[in-house]
Amino acid sequence: MYEPLLKDMIDHHCHMMQTQGSTENAMQLLESAFQQGLFAIIDAGDATKTQQERLEFFSPYERAFIVIGQHPLDMERPFSYEEMVGVLSEPKVIGVGEVGLDFSRQDIDRRKQQTAFDVQLTLANQYDLPIMLHIRDAFDEAYQMVKRVGHPRVVVHCFTGGKDEAKRWLDLGAYLSFSGVITFKNAQEIQDALAYAPIDRILCETDAPYLTPVPHRGKPNHPIYVSHVYEQVAHLKTVPIDNLVAQVKENFLSLYQLYHLE
Repeated sequence: MYEPLLKDMIDHHCHMMQTQGSTENAMQLLESAFQQGLFAIIDAGDATKTQQERLEFFSPYERAFIVIGQHPLDMERPFSYEEMVGVLSEPKVIGVGEVGLDFSRQDIDRRKQQTAFDVQLTLANQYDLPIMLHIRDAFDEAYQMVKRVGHPRVVVHCFTGGKDEAKRWLDLGAYLSFSGVITFKNAQEIQDALAYAPIDRILCETDAPYLTPVPHRGKPNHPIYVSHVYEQVAHLKTVPIDNLVAQVKENFLSLYQLYHLE
């Protein structure tokens, strides 16, 4: 019997409204992914769109969800916490994200990032929502903030740390989401972290339109390429791909409390 290419796979983090340059193309890509069996996606946002525009875009798709938050590199862009709070109870909104700390640039205001992160950690707790983290060159600072707040449902998006960072996040109860970076030749440290992480704490993502996996490097990324992330994770974990797909689906449903989708 024919099985769809993406059957029961999940793209845990992408930016659909930034893909391929137009709303129509983004919708075609999304519809193609679902036709090929994709179970669900989470869209992590586009700072140029309002939250209402995002909700309207994804409303036709039962298993397309969004997270809402102020990206740490968007501190100078207009952002309305009032608007954010106004939609956090919408069924399509299943988390706060992507939020965190990014100290990779010299010209950023670290204090402003930390203040915004603290506010959004508090909102995630208040609304009992998972929090999707963006952490770059700021592991210790972000880890301590999350640990202090004690948020129970945390996922580190596009995890690119090593085994030691993975251990500390996992010890806090966090999930680790791996992107196409896991397919790159220079990804040994990340692959070591993946080898350490238990399969019941792993998620897979594209971060489309960024970080296109091998063998499609140089092309825009989109959700159907999440299959290459799954294949590499299954290979590195030495587990059958079907077992990985089933476990990642269970992880997703558990983290976001979406068991009604089964």
